[in-house]
Amino acid sequence: MKKHIFIILLAALLLLCACQPTPDEPVVLQKDQDLMIEQGSATLPPEESYTPPEVPERYQYDYEEGTLTVHVDAAVTVPDKPLPMARVRACGYDQEAVKRLFALLTDGDTLMTPTQQWTATKEDLEADIKRAMEMLEDGSYKDADITEEEWKEHIEELKQDYKNAPFSSEVRESTVADGSYYKERYDGGIVVDCADAFSKDRNLTIRSAFNEDTESIFKYNRSDAPKYSRRNARFVDADSELPEILGMTYRDALEQVNVLLGAIGEPFRIKTVFLVDDEQNALAEGGGTDGIVQPANHYALMVQCQRMYAGVPIATDVDGVFGNSDRYAIEWAEESLWITVDREGIVSIDWWEPLTVTEPVADSTNLMPFDRVREIAEKMIRVIYLPFTDRINPDTERIDIRVDVGSVNLELIRVREQNNVTGKTGLLIPAWVFYGTIRQSTAWKDGTLDDGYSHYGFGGLRHFCEGDVITLCINAIDGTIIDPLLGY
Repeated sequence: MKKHIFIILLAALLLLCACQPTPDEPVVLQKDQDLMIEQGSATLPPEESYTPPEVPERYQYDYEEGTLTVHVDAAVTVPDKPLPMARVRACGYDQEAVKRLFALLTDGDTLMTPTQQWTATKEDLEADIKRAMEMLEDGSYKDADITEEEWKEHIEELKQDYKNAPFSSEVRESTVADGSYYKERYDGGIVVDCADAFSKDRNLTIRSAFNEDTESIFKYNRSDAPKYSRRNARFVDADSELPEILGMTYRDALEQVNVLLGAIGEPFRIKTVFLVDDEQNALAEGGGTDGIVQPANHYALMVQCQRMYAGVPIATDVDGVFGNSDRYAIEWAEESLWITVDREGIVSIDWWEPLTVTEPVADSTNLMPFDRVREIAEKMIRVIYLPFTDRINPDTERIDIRVDVGSVNLELIRVREQNNVTGKTGLLIPAWVFYGTIRQSTAWKDGTLDDGYSHYGFGGLRHFCEGDVITLCINAIDGTIIDPLLGY
């Protein structure tokens, strides 16, 4: 209860103090979500009688205009379960799950906490009590969706903490870590649960943030492992021929990943697997050169995982940029989970911005027929991508864009909650997600060529592996276009 109320206090304060300007006429208007929910909600039939929507086995389409080329040769995939809707929010990492992961990843190694950890002082708590009393008096605590009784209980807890708090912030000695959270205060007074730990062979960084201004981050890496890069990555599956130097089978690697997912205790599935190596060819991942040349001496499998809800996958793409470009809303990246495995075990984990469902909205939804989806796709893919071929400046000779779509999946996608620009709350809704690659080649008048893979909105080029990005996303209920960068 104490931790829950403390987190809500922070969120409420941020709502009061960190409001951002709202445009009079937003460039992209969010859909009327209440109407969409009403339109899309369906009576859930017994699961055994659920019939997936009729779709072609493959969807093919080609289009070329000017310097834009679109090629669609895609398997069409639909889940065998009804498509639900649910309200969601960003959340941190469950303490018990963190301890399970800690025990699994340390493998008997002794890890230590950082030497400096923040401890609330009497001055800190005095300010917190004052703000809490003011919110009780003016009723603003209700914005955090808690009762007066709960808020008074929280104030009493703060007063009890004040009695035991030091007069100045403590610097603690490094102690043996076990995955337990400690508090860390950042600029602006934001307090985050942390569980950082290190040894000469391993590093673990955890920021479990429930407030609106801080991302939740779980990063683990083996310090003694080779530096694997996606620069030369290629897709592999159970039938792929893997280099003998990898030292393990595809199945062995996935078994390790599944053990890790079991420790997380959340509904994830393996989406895509890449073969990666430690080759250095002087080309830096962001373009340019780092001057290092080295042949590949080690290989690993890098696994992209995908969260599920009610048995249906939630859309994610290889660049993880979903929902980050609305200038009037706080950043809210899509959830992403990557696990790298080599013959020595788990090499690294990168897990960002986990989601939690706060309220189911509908167990089943009414979906548009695929023929209508096809019509919308073939019109809108031109509308979306043609303008980018015209972004020529005095130094540019030509911009070629090629969009290749390799799969079309009926999935859930997270959209932001309408009219909420200060919070990380949203809806899971059904959508047709067109996965593929976007390649941009810019020919400059000085004779140089800038060539690489990009993502929706062309926020930058990757001069390395392809990877599946969301090239087009269509709301499966009403046919509107969902912008992956804006998050709605």
